[in-house]
Amino acid sequence: MKRLRFGIDHDGVLSNPWELFINWYNERYQTRFKVEDFLAPDSTAIFGKSIEELSADTASFYDEHGCLNLPPNPGAIEGIQELARIGEIFVVTARPDIFLADSYSWNNRHISNLVREMFLAKCHYRKELTNHRKNKSEICLEREIDLMVDDDINNARYCAEAGVRTLLFDNYKIRNSIDLPTKARVVHSWPEVVAEAKRLVQG
Repeated sequence: MKRLRFGIDHDGVLSNPWELFINWYNERYQTRFKVEDFLAPDSTAIFGKSIEELSADTASFYDEHGCLNLPPNPGAIEGIQELARIGEIFVVTARPDIFLADSYSWNNRHISNLVREMFLAKCHYRKELTNHRKNKSEICLEREIDLMVDDDINNARYCAEAGVRTLLFDNYKIRNSIDLPTKARVVHSWPEVVAEAKRLVQG
């Protein structure tokens, strides 16, 4: 049986920064937004800010809190363990270099010995720090990734359009109506990710 190569995004798939972020945002600006508001396709209209302004807020949150103590997404650790039995795990993240130490430490703490390698991709929200890198779709093609799991709509589209099977991870269930390329589909949980991976193995 062929061992597949799985590409796994970090923020929003492996780890879940969004609950902490929205609490930080609400405390900072004295607002009452929910995670679903931030992840919604029309988040800029909901927040009354441009994408650049929201990206700057996200960057400020990460700069203050780092990545080491972000909680795993529900089911992520068990899901990675399942995927490691049928394939190879590659983390594909767009985190800037300043968070690499935190990222490696997080991986060692939660999924030690299960990740074959971590690849660094370009982040379209922080281009000034990652513009020297390749897009996730390019990395997936070069590394022959069979299935990419990402929570970012743009990354999911780019990977699928490049011919990579892609799962758009949506554990807040707000993206069911999103129009995606043929190679992409929405999943709402880690058990769904594992089920899709096993279907791919079975051919």
